[in-house]
Amino acid sequence: MLLAFAMVFHFLVDALCGASMLWVVVDDAPDGGFWLIIAYDFLAFATQVLTGWMADRLKCDRWLWFLSIVMVLSGAGAAWYQPWLATVLLGLGNSLFHVSAGREVIRRHTLAAAKKARELGLFVGPGALGIGLGCMFPMAMYILTLGVTLFMLLCFVGHQPPETAETATPSSEPASHRVLPAFLMIFCVFCRAASGFCGPSPWRSSTALCILCFLLVMGGKMAGGVIGDRWGHWQTGLAALALSWMLLVIGGKSICLALSAQFVANLLMAITLYVLVRLYPLSPGMMFGLAAAVLFPGCLMMFLPHHETIFVIAYLFANLSFGATWWLCAKKVKGVCI
Repeated sequence: MLLAFAMVFHFLVDALCGASMLWVVVDDAPDGGFWLIIAYDFLAFATQVLTGWMADRLKCDRWLWFLSIVMVLSGAGAAWYQPWLATVLLGLGNSLFHVSAGREVIRRHTLAAAKKARELGLFVGPGALGIGLGCMFPMAMYILTLGVTLFMLLCFVGHQPPETAETATPSSEPASHRVLPAFLMIFCVFCRAASGFCGPSPWRSSTALCILCFLLVMGGKMAGGVIGDRWGHWQTGLAALALSWMLLVIGGKSICLALSAQFVANLLMAITLYVLVRLYPLSPGMMFGLAAAVLFPGCLMMFLPHHETIFVIAYLFANLSFGATWWLCAKKVKGVCI
């Protein structure tokens, strides 16, 4: 029940935020709203380290989850009157939702006895489709998701799943053994985020292909954890990185190869997040937020000169970073992945 609520809310929150920003806030901005979009992206992604840290300290995920939805709904309403206030409410509400709902999913599933990555992908996946549809069809998605989000909030309050207990135990390895693996994983997340902006994207020429791409991105995020739980997290992550790098390099203008690259690259999402959470089990909110925070600089790579070449080189180093993390964890941090 809790995972289902989290998945539905993730789709709705990202869709409503994207639709509110593009249809209402930016449309009414005299300068086209460029800085409003940058401010929203920064608040929604970069602040997740801070909101995740706060969630780990407060340990009241259910209340923060409820507050985040109220903030998003308030921001969607304020978008008609106060663009900057709406941007702040939507951005911070989005940030707080991800770490509070994500933290409870992590504690209930990833840090539970089964120690699976599957639920991480299932939770994160719908957000990719939500933001995609919200940005492509802002007017329709604003009207639809505003009412559905309010209805789902009432259902969530009236039929709350049982609260998840805090059961995580500290890692027995010294903290110094976990810093470098975590840094290398964050670099892999950064490169994966850049793949959607710096890689070949011939699918952008068609609305239908854009929707297909969003579906494949969602499918990749959701499938990554399932495949990793079955075949091994390290093997799945390294194979996804290597294959997606090859597809991105040789893809060019091939729609099939470019779309395949996006699916394969996003298999990595659940794996990298799972590694971070297992490295720091007492800070699930902050680890979720850290993985989300680097998405913001990842998308900014496309503004660099010669960003295609820089990306190809960085993504190759991501392969090496993932392999190095595998080796480090095998030698110094036991029990991180299967």
